[in-house]
Amino acid sequence: MLSFVLALVGALHPQARHVGDVGVVSRAIAQVVSEEEPLPSTTRERTAAILVVMAWHESRFSMGVVGDNGRAFCALQVHGAPSLAKSPVACIRTAMRHMRASMRSCPDAPLAAYAGGCKSPPARAISAARLREAEIVEAVALAAARP
Repeated sequence: MLSFVLALVGALHPQARHVGDVGVVSRAIAQVVSEEEPLPSTTRERTAAILVVMAWHESRFSMGVVGDNGRAFCALQVHGAPSLAKSPVACIRTAMRHMRASMRSCPDAPLAAYAGGCKSPPARAISAARLREAEIVEAVALAAARP
């Protein structure tokens, strides 16, 4: 799974392999996606793609970033848990738990609750854009893996 996650990172942006804590975040994504059930209605590959896209947009793969006026932490900007900045695996696991809850509460905009609120137009736009980007990045990574 790690080689696939790194392929996703490479497909995402030409500079993505050289920013933030991309190595530790990629390893954590690979580990968590291998150990846990995929996000609802997705495959492991799509789950990894969503996590890669979200980590890129939320923090540029930086574990130490603090956002939302000091309330969001780690590469996936999880609210209320500053200790997550010290544990990439815990960061990814917690973010996946929040994404699952978001997907249940907003089936028509699955990442909207995660991004700010199920009824928020900007959060709904973020959900649509990031899911579309994850689909594209996954397709590029899968195509690159074929002989």
